[in-house]
Amino acid sequence: MPPKILRITLTSVLLALAAFATIPFFIGRNVEQAAITNVATLIPAEIQSQIEVHEHRYSGGWFSSEGFLDVEYLPFGEQSLRMHLNAKIQHGPVLFTPQGIAFGLIYADIDPQFDSEEIQQALQQLPFALPDIRMDMQVALNGDLHGALHIAPVSHSDADGLLEFAGTEANFTAYADGSAELELQLGALSVQEYASNFEITLDGISMLASSEQISDIVAQSAVHLTMPRLSSSSPVATQFQDLELETRVQPSLFGSEHSDWYQRIQVGHIQSELPLSAFNLTTEINETRNDLFRRYYQLMADIQREMNASGGIITAAVTQSAEEFATLLLQNRIVLNNTLAASAYDGDHTLELRIQWLGLPDLIEIGQLDVTTMLGAADLTFDMTLDLDAVLRSPLAAMVDTYVQQGYLQLENGRVLMRVEIHDSELSINGQRRALDDLL
Repeated sequence: MPPKILRITLTSVLLALAAFATIPFFIGRNVEQAAITNVATLIPAEIQSQIEVHEHRYSGGWFSSEGFLDVEYLPFGEQSLRMHLNAKIQHGPVLFTPQGIAFGLIYADIDPQFDSEEIQQALQQLPFALPDIRMDMQVALNGDLHGALHIAPVSHSDADGLLEFAGTEANFTAYADGSAELELQLGALSVQEYASNFEITLDGISMLASSEQISDIVAQSAVHLTMPRLSSSSPVATQFQDLELETRVQPSLFGSEHSDWYQRIQVGHIQSELPLSAFNLTTEINETRNDLFRRYYQLMADIQREMNASGGIITAAVTQSAEEFATLLLQNRIVLNNTLAASAYDGDHTLELRIQWLGLPDLIEIGQLDVTTMLGAADLTFDMTLDLDAVLRSPLAAMVDTYVQQGYLQLENGRVLMRVEIHDSELSINGQRRALDDLL
């Protein structure tokens, strides 16, 4: 190799080595901002008041650093949860993770420890050691943040009972554009208490969640949770199979300043002494103003602060804030759709309730509200269709003929039907107008 090319090659190699040696130093100087402080930007402003950082220490080095956070979570109406987070941080661009060599800005191995007195006392009552809990976080070169949680399995048996838990795995990614994804796998759980003959079994939970802008509480988002089986021996021996929970927030066709909220709860099969064998409940809230969502969460934060300051007492200020929000909610338009499909007494039944709330813009305070005013601001439709044979097997059998004669129920093709409508303050039952006093 000619001397000139050799010098260029050696110079390039030395520059590359120098870069790899100095880059960790510059990353270390900014790791506190990149890895710790910026995490707060992922939390919606409306609930940031529920999280407090009591201590924050950071010790920086050339290739690694150590950070310490004492974090307290204050959920509304619940006991606070306080944790120590001790993070050992590697500086990139080359990172050595449990999964192998990776490239990124930082990798943090986090040791979480509960600090709340109530939790510590509860843990001391456990007949077994708390399972190993491991958290880690990695910030990629493009700014994406990846976090993971691992809870080790637990197996314990003694003269009192049995506990088997398969552990938990969770992975969270917050992308540089503000979107985020969460995947959670909660392992199977089995608990037995010999003295009371109590037993509960859970075949695990899987959850997928996503948000287009995690810092915005009304951004388009979705959550899907599934549970194959849940069984319990008390208070009544019951087994639920094929459980699903689905929630979505999405932009409303009513306008960009409005959102639609959707939730579905389904149990595919219920085995118990009760007559209910399956159900699917769907709830939709449409045309909701985004600022009402934000106002609601801000109200919850204000109430929490007030109750914390007063020792849990509901003060006049708390009551006033709640009344002001209720008034604001009633002033504005909203659409509610609820559908329940259920199987009971060996028959299939459906209930549908649709409410178009037109709003009361002239309402000044909640004390002015009365039933007549509310009915005038609501378009309501209630549809019920029941399996006749199933109804005749139920405790309602003796009432069917009476309600049919009075016009409240109709029989058609083996179904029990009922439709109630309220429109322009007029009541209609199965197409027949009736006085509103019938419902009051």
